[in-house]
Amino acid sequence: MVTALYKEFSDLLGDECVSACPADCAAYAYDAAGTAFVPPTLVLRPGNADQIAPVMELCRREGLHLVIRGAGTGLRGHATPGGADTILLALDRLCRIFSIEAEDRTAHVECGVTAAALAAAAAARGLWYPPDPGSMCVSTLGGNLAEDALGPHGLKYGSSRHYLLGMDICTPSGVTAYCPATAPHGLPLAQLVAGSGGQLAVMSRLRLRLLPPPAAKASLCASFGDTAQAAQAAAAIMASHLCPAALELLDALARQALDAYAATGLPQEGESILLLELDGHPAQVSDDMKVARTLLTEQGCQSLHQLDTQQTEAFFVARRALPTALRRLGQNTLCISTRLPCTRQPELCRALAVLSERHRLRMACFGHAGSGLLHPVLLPDAGQDVQEALGELFHVVQELGGTLEGGPELGQGPWLAQPVAAAPPLERGIQQVFDPTGLLYPGNILTLQQAQTCRSDG
Repeated sequence: MVTALYKEFSDLLGDECVSACPADCAAYAYDAAGTAFVPPTLVLRPGNADQIAPVMELCRREGLHLVIRGAGTGLRGHATPGGADTILLALDRLCRIFSIEAEDRTAHVECGVTAAALAAAAAARGLWYPPDPGSMCVSTLGGNLAEDALGPHGLKYGSSRHYLLGMDICTPSGVTAYCPATAPHGLPLAQLVAGSGGQLAVMSRLRLRLLPPPAAKASLCASFGDTAQAAQAAAAIMASHLCPAALELLDALARQALDAYAATGLPQEGESILLLELDGHPAQVSDDMKVARTLLTEQGCQSLHQLDTQQTEAFFVARRALPTALRRLGQNTLCISTRLPCTRQPELCRALAVLSERHRLRMACFGHAGSGLLHPVLLPDAGQDVQEALGELFHVVQELGGTLEGGPELGQGPWLAQPVAAAPPLERGIQQVFDPTGLLYPGNILTLQQAQTCRSDG
């Protein structure tokens, strides 16, 4: 079967765009979480967006599953093959920047362009592309939109979908169309596809919004005696009138990993740090810095340092490498995403400390404290079972009114089967409209019904 498929796909794309080589297929068997390992039957790397529709038609005819992949930097398992007879469609070769239209503040690009490449092209024209996920140097814009990725500056400037003006899509049912992000006489389908994890349609060409860069920036780095205290300070910042561009939290283990990985110049005092960046009009930034200093001092910070532009940039460059830095601390890492109200994050930090001690399990914690998005990272020893700890973490997050996300490993525990809310048929119905035959279903990620059990009523 593989031989026959290889010939048909080669006729569509060219021999150089198709591979059944075991080494090539193994390289696409997992994403950045590194837990799933199911090689695809074939790897396809088209060089032209017009080749996507014929590929989907052939897969539909043969009853195959198709997994869409950008750079594989995700942690949720969306871009990993789900079993036999899965074709992996890698779109990283669709990497042309067609235009940067400075007068309209827009960019017209292909989905395989990296976020860093667009940011550089925009900067060359005096503009700015704000979304800055940690993987922006390698992650593709299509992948960022599929996961609705955000970075440190998402606190003030929003996530990837907020910069989407429109996209060309190809659905599993064979519909090819341009979808604007706003549709005054219809549904904004582009916004529905963005954030769907690649479950609804394949993006090819994108039109994105750009902004002028802020006139001034200033940053403060505060250290605290424990992580919960730093999280409490973040909540106080967000409860004030301040509107930070970024508000990042690193606990002691995350900071140590970062210092060992790169020269950051971070303060050595205290256990955890909070980095606050303000931007805008120079006078406003100056006034806000005074307020921020007072607030952080009142919250009991042990040290307070103002960073210059070069130091701030060095921090964010290192911060983007933090997942890699943490992997150097042990054989295994399991990064979890939790979304909580800012006021509940101190309780989560205290609960993580209890869990770590109870299970004798190393844990780090970092994240976008101002956005309510923290990442507990489990660092188990070889062979150490973490399912009980995961179950307790799930219940803690649920009780705090938050949500918990992660990769395929979250589906291994019996605790996940406990119902939290009734799975709405609406989501399944939408998926069936776009993909009636289940062409884009990667079998190793949570189904929509299972994923619903991860959500709290909040």
